[in-house]
Amino acid sequence: MDLAAELGELTLVRVARALFSADLGGSARGIGGALTTTMGLIERLRSPLSLLPWTGAMRDYRRSKAELEGMVGRIVETRRRSGEDHGDLLSLLLLTTEEETGEPGMTDAQVRDETMTIMLAGHETTASALAWSFHLLAAHPAAERVLHAELDAALTGDAVPGFADLGRLPYTRQVFTEAMRLYPPAWVLLRRTTAPVEIAGWKLPTDTTCALSPYVTHRDPRWFPEPERFLPERWTEEERASRPKWAYLPFGGGPRSCAGESFAWMEGILVLATLARRWKFAPPPSSPPPMPLAAVTRRPRHGMPMRLPARCAPALKTGGAALSPRPPHSETNWEILQAVTGLNCEL
Repeated sequence: MDLAAELGELTLVRVARALFSADLGGSARGIGGALTTTMGLIERLRSPLSLLPWTGAMRDYRRSKAELEGMVGRIVETRRRSGEDHGDLLSLLLLTTEEETGEPGMTDAQVRDETMTIMLAGHETTASALAWSFHLLAAHPAAERVLHAELDAALTGDAVPGFADLGRLPYTRQVFTEAMRLYPPAWVLLRRTTAPVEIAGWKLPTDTTCALSPYVTHRDPRWFPEPERFLPERWTEEERASRPKWAYLPFGGGPRSCAGESFAWMEGILVLATLARRWKFAPPPSSPPPMPLAAVTRRPRHGMPMRLPARCAPALKTGGAALSPRPPHSETNWEILQAVTGLNCEL
């Protein structure tokens, strides 16, 4: 199975529920493909000729963009007419009003575009971080054993982990944190100077666009000795306190930091715990190591082939309506989605 693709589908289902209480069901794969095609336009900026309006790339982009706008636009229009507050982000956007006039604060098109942006950012980044987490665990069996020991001790019965379990999973958090150090999904950030500033001897005037790379910063040996090694132990409280605040910035920082950071941490840790508790992750013997793609996110270039041998975790043998730990076999691997359907990841 292509683990990267399946995790993309999974995180899209989760973010759709959080954004507008929608169950994408079997349409998740098609929508995820349209999102990927839309993001691909940014990757093609390195080859401007491919952006000419009659090229196949631009036709695919326009078709995918129309598909996404239609799907999200219909949800926005239906919700606007109902006037109901579903307690999700879409309701928050729709029910915002102008303080002086009482008129809607955003048009349907604005709400649609905001929602599409959050969908795009919210599913691709978390899926990428999770894919690299499982890749690193598969390559480091000692860390995987420590993770399994924590999961077996902290989680009992067959209930899916939820928010209340986060405090009992410190090593799981360390694994996810270290994976995003080595493979930060947002690997390049752009900022604009609002006043003249001098940085390391370089004088930058106002309105200068600056690029900074968490991918590079996270490999600075001043803050991370042996920076290419996967060491979840870097993220104990003591180790964290020994480093500058901005030595680690997978979600950016300041007023332009990622609005979904808290949700991403919660979802990433709980999905990692849920899946690692039931299955081991091992690449097929003949598959080459995955290569990161320098695109909008740092996702695997050709996907991430993975086998899922079953684990016989003690907690899965006792009580409750058991969820089979067997690896998924269906075309869309819905067992993985079912394993995390009950995740309590609320905004």
